[in-house]
Amino acid sequence: MIILRTTRHFVEAAKLSFFPYINLYKQTRLNNIAHKSLASEEYLNVLTLNCLLDEVEEMLTTKLASTQGPKINYKLSDAHGVVLYQVLLKLELPDEHYISMVRCNWIEQLDQEIIRNGLYLLNAPVKAVGPKASAADYME
Repeated sequence: MIILRTTRHFVEAAKLSFFPYINLYKQTRLNNIAHKSLASEEYLNVLTLNCLLDEVEEMLTTKLASTQGPKINYKLSDAHGVVLYQVLLKLELPDEHYISMVRCNWIEQLDQEIIRNGLYLLNAPVKAVGPKASAADYME
């Protein structure tokens, strides 16, 4: 679980500034692999990342609408947090001080949460899910 602590103003700025570029980034990635088969691994990976980004945008919008206070805490799954972190690092935004500050703040928080959760470890153990899951279930 990755926690992103932010303010209402930061989320509103992100909605107006980040997500139009993120949507363009998602479409560009799909167009770059349009020659691939629809069942190829690369195409399915891009679709998965695009779906995760759509879910992040929906979470930000929903919580913004349902929260009255000036501060908002988002609880993102590890996958959502890593994808948002990755896209914020790659995203090219207009040179505006406030937008850059929001982006840097979120990148710093996400980086610290990823480190805290041990997601940078290359050989991190896989957490089994479910009542009868074991390590043997995940081995090929």
